[in-house]
Amino acid sequence: MKPFELSTFPKSDQEKWLEIAKKQLKGDDPLQKFAWNTCGLTNLKPYYDTYDTKDLDYLINFFQTIPSHRWRFYEKIQVTNEMEANKQALAALGGGCDGVILELEDDFNQDILFKGIDLSLYDVSLSGLNGVIKATGEVDPTNCVYQDASVTVPFDQVRSLLEAIDMSIECVHRKAFSDFFLEIAAVRALRFMLNTEKRRNDIRIHTSIPPHKLAENQWFLNTTSGLASILGGSYSIDMPTATGHHRITRNIGNLIREESGIEVYKDPCGGSYLIESLTHQIIQHIK
Repeated sequence: MKPFELSTFPKSDQEKWLEIAKKQLKGDDPLQKFAWNTCGLTNLKPYYDTYDTKDLDYLINFFQTIPSHRWRFYEKIQVTNEMEANKQALAALGGGCDGVILELEDDFNQDILFKGIDLSLYDVSLSGLNGVIKATGEVDPTNCVYQDASVTVPFDQVRSLLEAIDMSIECVHRKAFSDFFLEIAAVRALRFMLNTEKRRNDIRIHTSIPPHKLAENQWFLNTTSGLASILGGSYSIDMPTATGHHRITRNIGNLIREESGIEVYKDPCGGSYLIESLTHQIIQHIK
């Protein structure tokens, strides 16, 4: 069999694409006709190539300096009964989760809630009582920044989180966007701004996948937004279980982590024409 030579393909560029596309559209401008919008970003192009990244070396070079990291997967548990919550927590930790986030509505019995959980091995966070409470019971509501629920566009999300950052902050909690490529770009933009504007390369980014309005679509949103968030560089994620069994949600996280191998790469999406361009646009909106 004759070797397959990629070099035999004719070279193309954006100018050539625009010329051909315009002819096929009988004179209409393809950049206007097929422009698209997503989450506050408007007039995005239908076609990206090296032309769009020729001035974005600053992003590519920056992300090559950040080491890869093993991300963590958490399960949120609504605590209404300590014994049932403990049972679900043990199942989550035994099913591959690195930790649990226990959401409390009232005082709790620590002996029942933490029974059988080795707090030296797993991350256990409690929330709902006067802020964020560590597993030791120490109240420290100021070490995390939480995204305002009213924020729906990426540059507002990044800007609001940056404005709340001070030297005491250790982690930011944000909600994922449903647009796969935009979610990757939003996390990358946040990482860039934390490092360059706040000089903080030690802040962990935790992302929660939001509930889908249709319960049967939650599995798809968990998979796509969860993967996108990790590709962007989140340090940890959690996903809701809208229907079915929690085991399915845990296995989505296990598959993303154990089967993809993406955590060994510094910046898995670095060099992507679209993602680099979206990251740049978000950063420019903020500056």
